[in-house]
Amino acid sequence: VAKVKRKKMRRRLVELTTKRDLNTQEGKELIRLRGELRPENYETRRKKLSDKFARERYQTPELMIRFVKVGMDGSPVRVLCDQFMAFSHITLSNVPIHSDKDIFPPNPEDPWLEMYAKSAPSYSTKKNILNAEPGQHVSRVEIIVRSSTDSFPVLVDGQLFPQVKGQKNSGYKSIVIEKMLDSDDKQMVFPVQTFFPIKL
Repeated sequence: VAKVKRKKMRRRLVELTTKRDLNTQEGKELIRLRGELRPENYETRRKKLSDKFARERYQTPELMIRFVKVGMDGSPVRVLCDQFMAFSHITLSNVPIHSDKDIFPPNPEDPWLEMYAKSAPSYSTKKNILNAEPGQHVSRVEIIVRSSTDSFPVLVDGQLFPQVKGQKNSGYKSIVIEKMLDSDDKQMVFPVQTFFPIKL
């Protein structure tokens, strides 16, 4: 029903856009249709997906996060292997996002990622390194589910993965995030061109 209604609205929008002379009522209708059919921007899409996560009625799966902690120069300090816990959300970032207030401000020129792992309320009192220090500088992260029947989705730049609709338990059982190295074992980089300077 919603798709049919949206299709009619688009048809009407095209009709009004191509019309030469609009009366006052048609002008108001055109402005309303443009507002309602405006494509979602990144922030709107991200908020919708976050709200969807919040509405999900399944139990958060227990995950183990293994990560390589690094010092401020990017050299590995130690490999940490945590116990299984449920998390409200896990964020990994190397570029600053204004809506992420919990995470240490990332810098794309640093040879590490900023990780923030917030445990689920029922696990927040457990003795755990990520409860004590939820923010970490990491060069490699591995996330694994405890139960073979569980899985988890991943949100990348506002896009939800895996992109499978209508299938229950269609997420990931494990993922590994690590930096790409060239043949000399140096971190690979690529240039970025923007209209305005990147604020770090």
